[in-house]
Amino acid sequence: MDLDYLIKRLGGGAAIARRLGLHRTAISQWKRAGLPDKVSVRAALLRMAEDAVMTAEERSAIRDYLKGPLR
Repeated sequence: MDLDYLIKRLGGGAAIARRLGLHRTAISQWKRAGLPDKVSVRAALLRMAEDAVMTAEERSAIRDYLKGPLR
């Protein structure tokens, strides 16, 4: 699992930005710097993954990725 795949599976940078109330450039910055350490961002992405249509294996991989070590 990598961040590009996660962003794509959650509808793309624009969709994530809209859902989180961020500008699209913030999502682009994640691609360079990694996910922010903010638990609220990771929790929101996890909620998006739970709502998305995907296999149980994909959902599990995303859950593991988001719960991974912070920077």
